[in-house]
Amino acid sequence: MNRGRRQLVSLAGASALWQLLPANLRGFVPSANAASPEKATSAAIERGAPRDADQRSPLLSEQEFTACEQALDRTLTWIVRQQHRRGSYPVRKIAGEPAITCLATMAMLARGHQPGRGEFGKSIDQAIDYVLSCQHKDGMFAVVRPESSYVTHGGSHNVNYNQGIAGLLLTEVYGMTTPERDKRIKEAIQKGLATCIRRQSRLPSHHGSWGYDPPPNDTSVADLSVVSWNLMFLRGAKNIGFDVPANVVARTMDYVERSYWPQDGGFRYSLFRTESTPSMSAVGIVMLSLGGKGDSPMITTAAKHVSETAWPFSEDVRAAMVAGSVEYQAYYMALAALHLGEPYWSRIYLPILKVLLQTQHADGSWTDGDDGVMFSSIYSVAMYALTLAVPLQLLPIYQP
Repeated sequence: MNRGRRQLVSLAGASALWQLLPANLRGFVPSANAASPEKATSAAIERGAPRDADQRSPLLSEQEFTACEQALDRTLTWIVRQQHRRGSYPVRKIAGEPAITCLATMAMLARGHQPGRGEFGKSIDQAIDYVLSCQHKDGMFAVVRPESSYVTHGGSHNVNYNQGIAGLLLTEVYGMTTPERDKRIKEAIQKGLATCIRRQSRLPSHHGSWGYDPPPNDTSVADLSVVSWNLMFLRGAKNIGFDVPANVVARTMDYVERSYWPQDGGFRYSLFRTESTPSMSAVGIVMLSLGGKGDSPMITTAAKHVSETAWPFSEDVRAAMVAGSVEYQAYYMALAALHLGEPYWSRIYLPILKVLLQTQHADGSWTDGDDGVMFSSIYSVAMYALTLAVPLQLLPIYQP
């Protein structure tokens, strides 16, 4: 560990909620102390309390920590100014909702803000209510339901992104709101979880995955990015006491492992690709860790693959940040760095932090990448905010 790095304070390890989690957040192994969803309510109120000194993790220097916090605060101020009265945010493609609102809200939670409290409490409450309003009777979270045939960036493209991201948000806020809202959140999680499981692919070639529905072609049925959000939803639900069948997780982890590409030691976007990417390799690392495979040798080779490529993958940083899916690339790599620890943390995350600090606009926003141009500036900014917030470790799903 490097001396002089700030001892970052994470969440309370002593609450009943945290007794659900193994020390390294690996695996869906049930705990003898596992709280029911009802008991998780009182436990979650304790979020925000500091860990004991020996549980803190030195990740950033004092200067880096201050710069990160200040940048994140500017970003959240910008985000909340864009919010509509009903709790949603401006979008260019409505099929991206409610996921975009969820990402903006999780950015606030990741800074330590809570529903109904403080500067952003009302905004978080409104966003939660909006997300709940987007759930259909069958449990699907969507403003635009899947079309009968694939539509680029339509409901068929985004349905499983929406399901996983909305479900994850609700598992993060459950127990932090009013009793009435918590009751609605509990019911939404239960229905959403059932839908998530039901939508998991049973096709032999993509068994255990999620993707586009219907897909544009036989080679694009699933991708690892969509799988990651749905696995995080499953993990978030399990963390607060909901029943997640072991066979569902096993199918998912089998798909993740089949996405590994031994020829270059990384993970592929889909099983039909013949090369890995740094961002999908980062996803693979996080998914193996969350799914109980934290000791897999695949992590060792994937870590090398990720750490050898500096985000945003070009010497012309500003040009690279307006091309491709740079927003989620940064976020996935940051999460992987957190799970890996040193020496990978410094190699992977600190260069990302430097770029984000250098390219942030004075108002707290960033220039949109391709996905931001397609869906919403809120998407780009929220993903970068979540990336900045990773070292704070204030979301349960971030706990390494």
